[in-house]
Amino acid sequence: VKPVSLELGGKSPLIIFDDVADIDKAVEWAIFGCFFNAGQVCSATSRLLLHEKIADKFLDRLVEWTKKIKISDPLEEGCRLGSVISEGQYEKIKKFVSTARTEGATILYGGDRPKHLSKGFFIEPTIITDVNTSMQIWREEVFGPV
Repeated sequence: VKPVSLELGGKSPLIIFDDVADIDKAVEWAIFGCFFNAGQVCSATSRLLLHEKIADKFLDRLVEWTKKIKISDPLEEGCRLGSVISEGQYEKIKKFVSTARTEGATILYGGDRPKHLSKGFFIEPTIITDVNTSMQIWREEVFGPV
């Protein structure tokens, strides 16, 4: 037997039940988990599993708060989301979003280049709903703010 150390990927789900005590705090942590480091972390939250009783309220708040995220050069004051690492990664993320749409998912928010940033590899934080387990976006790591 040989000792081995592995870094394994995952989809890091966040599960929110209908008895959540503070839905705003849950949204705040979801945003942090999904969009910290532009989602380019192995442990980034990339699945939100929401109880149907609170799903609409949660998603409404999630979109509302996500729209307020300042996307800019990370050296700018107030920046909360910078670019992704490379053009290749940017294109890969765009393809994930496009494929999700083609496979029947709904892009609830984001998925495009922010209009105020024409240079660099910036992509809006993206919220995708109506996802099922057969979709690529469910099965594979994105490494982006999705």
